[in-house]
Amino acid sequence: MKLCIISGPEGDDVKQHFLEEAQKLFDTVVYAPLHELRIECGDGKTTILNKNTDLSTFDAIYPRVFVHDFLFIETLIDALEETGVYLPFSLEGYQATIHKFLSVERVARIGVPVPDSSLTITPHVALAMSKKIGFPIVLKLLRGFGGKGVMMLKSEEELRPVLDTLQVFNEFPLSQKFIPNEGHDIRALVIGDDVLGIKRQSEGTEWRANVSQGGSAELVDLDENITEMARQIATFLGMDICGVDFIETPDGPVFLEVNCTPGIFKDYFGSGLAKKMLEHIYNRVSSSSP
Repeated sequence: MKLCIISGPEGDDVKQHFLEEAQKLFDTVVYAPLHELRIECGDGKTTILNKNTDLSTFDAIYPRVFVHDFLFIETLIDALEETGVYLPFSLEGYQATIHKFLSVERVARIGVPVPDSSLTITPHVALAMSKKIGFPIVLKLLRGFGGKGVMMLKSEEELRPVLDTLQVFNEFPLSQKFIPNEGHDIRALVIGDDVLGIKRQSEGTEWRANVSQGGSAELVDLDENITEMARQIATFLGMDICGVDFIETPDGPVFLEVNCTPGIFKDYFGSGLAKKMLEHIYNRVSSSSP
């Protein structure tokens, strides 16, 4: 069987983890840098090429892609879906994960608790909605990642210059109700039918629990409610592999966001999570092979 791993600007050590684990399972493993791919259309056919290799000849493709070059990535995933090659997430799932308000809005449709949220393109409307939600608020860039582009603002005086700056850069502000916590959140890592619990803890006075912001990670047993909600969200968005983040409150877990390219927290779990993801892809392809 043949696997292609497409990667955006991800660290070489993470890429190496995936390649080493994939080579233990698949007969052929090819790494394709996102920026070297091309999509050709002609004679009624769309072809995705890595150099001169047609990616439709692979059994499975795992795009490890983020928000960079999202317009190209949307086109890429749409074209790959037409080939029938196995992908661990759908175009709809990718679109939801790169748009923080869209993910909240869609998940709310299926009855999962979400923070009070507001999206607008106009600063004075954003200010009015933030006052309605109540300070402090969390302000997010729609396509931030790894905790970047996430701000906690405690007053109207703090918020106004931030809104002015976002308008200069044509960014639409997503305002959310701040949910008090002790600097940690819970990631439900969905890998097929399995759901692993990961607690992310911030360091010092940092309130964002992202490991990329200096936080730590550990495996934990998940509350059944979180497990069921994570599976429900993954199924609804058409995702076999994803990270679904929650924050725990006295009234139960609240959804934060979903990630189609979840980190493997290599400093804490080595290649263990990458191995589980690739084993799932291998088993899915094996079970569907004639």
